[in-house]
Amino acid sequence: MRKFVFAILILSLAVLSLGVFAACGPAPVGIHVMTSPKSKTVPQGGVADLTGGVVVVNYEDGTTKEVPMSDLEVRGLNTSELGKQTVVLVYTEGKKSYSATIELTVALAKAKRLILSTENVKTSYFSGDNFDRTGLVVTAQYETGASAEVVNYELSPTRLLQTTTEVTVTYRGASAKIPVTVRKKAPASLEITTQPTKLNYFMGDDFLSDGIVATVTYNDDTTESFNADDLRYTHPLGGAYERPFSVSDDVVIVTAPTSLGDVSCELKITVSEILPVEMTATVTSGTLSFLDGEAFSFGSTGNVSVFIRYNNGDTEEVVATDDRFFSTTEFLVLGQTSVEIMLGDYDAVKATVPVTVRPVEVRSLTILAAPKSVYTAGETVDLKGLILLATKENDDVEQIAWSEESGVTCAPTVVAADTTSITITYGGCEIGFAVTVEA
Repeated sequence: MRKFVFAILILSLAVLSLGVFAACGPAPVGIHVMTSPKSKTVPQGGVADLTGGVVVVNYEDGTTKEVPMSDLEVRGLNTSELGKQTVVLVYTEGKKSYSATIELTVALAKAKRLILSTENVKTSYFSGDNFDRTGLVVTAQYETGASAEVVNYELSPTRLLQTTTEVTVTYRGASAKIPVTVRKKAPASLEITTQPTKLNYFMGDDFLSDGIVATVTYNDDTTESFNADDLRYTHPLGGAYERPFSVSDDVVIVTAPTSLGDVSCELKITVSEILPVEMTATVTSGTLSFLDGEAFSFGSTGNVSVFIRYNNGDTEEVVATDDRFFSTTEFLVLGQTSVEIMLGDYDAVKATVPVTVRPVEVRSLTILAAPKSVYTAGETVDLKGLILLATKENDDVEQIAWSEESGVTCAPTVVAADTTSITITYGGCEIGFAVTVEA
């Protein structure tokens, strides 16, 4: 037991001796900064990281000691205030403290990570659209360990192209990506929203686009309007549509030349055939004279003018010819004063032409069979057996056998002693034959 108490006493004396020796060592007289820390920037709301910084402690005997700056106390740093600040580094040895200053900068805390909430964010676009941030929630996790929702983040790109596959969200050095799908914007359809002023045409009329408005609908549901002068008009078979040439030529291809490509639709028009609806005929000189039984013809006189009115309002005045007009009357008869004519195949279009019909005159007579030719004075002429051949002005030939109704007359009708011939009359033409009067 005595040995144990003695050992404790010896140990206490040794410790006391060391304390006395230490207290008697050189004392610090000041400190100074030898090496600045790796970063002199302090995140707002964070703590200063003085790693790498070294402070030298100067002693009264001229010796020095290097102390890590991170082991010193930092005073006067306000991490809530942005900007440069001069702070105090405090070194304590024994019961005394020694200080030096260093300039630190309080800056916005860097974000180490961004967390994106994209559940309600639009991710399907068309080329040329701007990214829509509606519904996007961005939460930043800072280097200080804090987290907060932020709104002043940056997006790149903001205008999306067909080659864009993602949009990058950047905030205080951290970034995150949002996948997007970008399709090429293109015209989907063309609709004529205002019809042109003219939709009804006659064959050969010039096509007029005045008043037309066509609206393009794109595949993103946007629209664009085009006026008459901005559109192209082509024929279904190719080439510019200038005018309809038939009643079936009633479709015009309307094309809108958008900056993203052409789009077309059909314009339906009504095309009518040009038809005559009315005509009048006028004899311009003289009269149209025909023989009884003669076929009607305009001949080559050119003295009948026909005025024709068409359903499109056009008019035409032509000289009547047999190749364009024909009559409803095949042969004319005595007493007829007009002829109805028609225009080609349009039998509903008629006009009346005044005519004169006269009898056919006999040009010459020939006696084919002579009647009795020997008489006594005072005897009545007997025409029984007389046969005439009448040649008419129309070159017709008629054979007439005398009868009371034949129209053949003679002079004289009674033979006198000095009668030598009998004159036969028919159709205003005369011929005579010789007779003998016996005593």
